[in-house]
Amino acid sequence: MDIKDLLELYKFYDKKEYDFVALMVLRKIVKIEPTEYRKFNLADQLRRCGFRSESLNIFKSINKRKIPKDYKKFFYIYSGQLYLDMGNLNLAKKSFMKSIDLGNKTTVPYIYLASISLKKGNVSESIIYLQEASKLEGDKDEVYYNLATRLAIAGDIELAIQTMNKCIKIDPQYPNAVKFIEDWKECLKLKKSLT
Repeated sequence: MDIKDLLELYKFYDKKEYDFVALMVLRKIVKIEPTEYRKFNLADQLRRCGFRSESLNIFKSINKRKIPKDYKKFFYIYSGQLYLDMGNLNLAKKSFMKSIDLGNKTTVPYIYLASISLKKGNVSESIIYLQEASKLEGDKDEVYYNLATRLAIAGDIELAIQTMNKCIKIDPQYPNAVKFIEDWKECLKLKKSLT
C-alpha cells in the first residue's frame, strides 16, 4: 500500500472509531512519512488507546515550529487531553489556554478548562469558562448541560433548569438532562415547603 491508500484507510477506521486499527495504520503512515503533524496525530491516537507513556514521549519529541500554523491549536488540545488523562491539571490547563491563544474559537478548550476548574473546586471559574463556551461554535448541548450542573452546584437551581432546557432543545435525548430537571424541580418544591 502506498501512503495515499494508507491515509484513506486511516480516515475510514478513525471515522468508525476503531481506535486500535486506526492506530496500527497510523503507525505505518508515520513510519513512511514522519511529519510533525502526523506524529501528533499518532500521539493522540496512542492516548485514545491508553498508551499514555508512549504518547507523552512522542508529544515531547515533536518540533512545534514545524507543525502547520492552522494545526497548532489542535496539538495543544491533544496534549492537554493527555495531561488531563494523566492527572496533570496544571499542564493540561496550560495546553488548553495555549490552544485558545492560537485562535481556537470552539467550545472544546473551554469545556476542558471548566472541567479542570471543577476538579480544583472552583465552581465559579468553571461557570465562567462555560458561559464563554456558550458564545462559540461546537457542542452547545454539552456546554449547556455542564453549565446547568455547575449552576445547580452553585445553588442557582432556577437558572440551572433554564440552562438545561437549552441543552434539551438542542438534543432532546441528552443523557440525564430530563432527569436533572425533574430532580431540580423537586428541590425547588421541597425548598418552598420547608420555608
